[in-house]
Amino acid sequence: MSDYDVIVIGSGGGGLAAAVGCANGGKKVLVLEQHNIPGGWCQSFVLEGYRYSPGVHYIGELGKGQSMRRVFEGLGVSRDLEFCQLNEDGYDHYLIAGERFDVPAGRERYRQRLKDRFPAEHAGIDAYFDLSKRINRAMSAVNRSSSPYDLMTLPIKARDLMLHGGRKMGPFLDKHLKDPLLRAILVAQSGDYAVSPSEAPMALHMGLMGHYLDGGYYPRGGAYRIPRAFIKQLKRKGGDIKLGARVARVLLGGGRAIGVELEGGAKLYADAIISNGDPEMTYRKLVGWENLSGSLRGRLRRTQYSLSSAALFLATDMDLKAKGFDSGNLWYYETTDIDAAYRAQALEMPVPGVGYDGDEAFKGAFVTVTTLKDPSKRKDGHHTLEVFTFVPWEPFERWANDPFGSRTPEYKSYKAEIGRRLLNTVERVIPGLKDRLTFMDVATPLTNAHYSAGHRGAVYGTHKSLNQLGPFAYPISTEIDGLYMVGASTLSHGVSGVLMSGLVCASKILECGMRQVLSEGGPELTVYPAEDPDSWREALRARRDNA
Repeated sequence: MSDYDVIVIGSGGGGLAAAVGCANGGKKVLVLEQHNIPGGWCQSFVLEGYRYSPGVHYIGELGKGQSMRRVFEGLGVSRDLEFCQLNEDGYDHYLIAGERFDVPAGRERYRQRLKDRFPAEHAGIDAYFDLSKRINRAMSAVNRSSSPYDLMTLPIKARDLMLHGGRKMGPFLDKHLKDPLLRAILVAQSGDYAVSPSEAPMALHMGLMGHYLDGGYYPRGGAYRIPRAFIKQLKRKGGDIKLGARVARVLLGGGRAIGVELEGGAKLYADAIISNGDPEMTYRKLVGWENLSGSLRGRLRRTQYSLSSAALFLATDMDLKAKGFDSGNLWYYETTDIDAAYRAQALEMPVPGVGYDGDEAFKGAFVTVTTLKDPSKRKDGHHTLEVFTFVPWEPFERWANDPFGSRTPEYKSYKAEIGRRLLNTVERVIPGLKDRLTFMDVATPLTNAHYSAGHRGAVYGTHKSLNQLGPFAYPISTEIDGLYMVGASTLSHGVSGVLMSGLVCASKILECGMRQVLSEGGPELTVYPAEDPDSWREALRARRDNA
């Protein structure tokens, strides 16, 4: 007899989406989370009274009728979830080689703004946007295909995806565009998938661009509101979550997955096991190398993982709005050669144990002022900032097995050097910030690995090269009957990608279509305009009065 119909290992977005989808479908579901805070990369934490959300900076396609809004409303989590819309005139800001460009919401507004800035490049800009539209239309056709007729006509509908999706962005840009700043602007969002532009498959980049074309949105209160809303819906449907419950292994019997064993020896049984871990965690650690086929072992040996990151979590009493900042994200690159910035992150990393002086900085960084995205997050009138840059795992690997929280003075010194360089980078964007900080903390790839249980502190699961993307990514249905895998190493990455992986998994377990998985009929999602705090406050008061 099984204790549950479904056990989910990990409470990241993919795991929670699968859990809620299955629970809505009548399954008895248990989620097991190794950390004492749920959410995986969607979690938030509080340091000295300031709230930070390291894994969620914006989500796209939340306009009426768009895909992510349909997900939140269709699962029933919209009753406990609200979003702030980012600046429609610049949801992303690029500061590249000293030049600034603001990305507006809307395909045609973005296209025209580029044409106004680069009047000699009209033909190339049109070629870029037209191909982007065709590729995204083809990807939508693939995602919607379910009936025999859809599958028969798919080669025609997905023609542009098959012809162009696997090609690399670099050669396309070089062919159609001459201005190096324009080329840099069009691939500045590459930090959302951590592949250098010259190597990024066009399907990856165009899909990411299409997701944000109509603007960006931030969860009101911080990222943790997303897992909280999912857990509330899970419990309404009779499901449960256990925190601090680390799974030691997946139990196998009769050639299939039958349950899990927790650290400490407790065993729980279920008809279906869903792992929200990456391939290394799922297969090598939980299933066990000896229980895998030769082909899967070979694939695991060949698998490459995403870059990791270093982060600064800051608070300041500086009036950042008066300094020209708003709810939009800011991407900083020292040069228009963004490929060079990716190379430099690996080649110019500080060396552990070597002292440095001066103003060393990183070649690129992502800066977001979360209290301008969501005014409710301000504490004592201070602004909070989150700053990220990509770094490799290798310089930190020597300390990976040291106890978390009690690593060597050498590590602490190296961590401080990383923080100093990141702060120097931010100073190039916000001069004078160093002298106006009220709080600062640093995170490294080891921090990522500890809190997300991700292999090598990877930010996006597997590396998003063509041979690990889309149909070549790890499948949701595994070679072991009854075992499923969701998350950033499967269907796609980012909040939208991992949520969709969970929904596909739920549809497989429930043996139904996506329409049935999204049939809960939650209320219309509430969205507040972050750039209009007066109306934002009025809408919030009205919502509270109605409640």
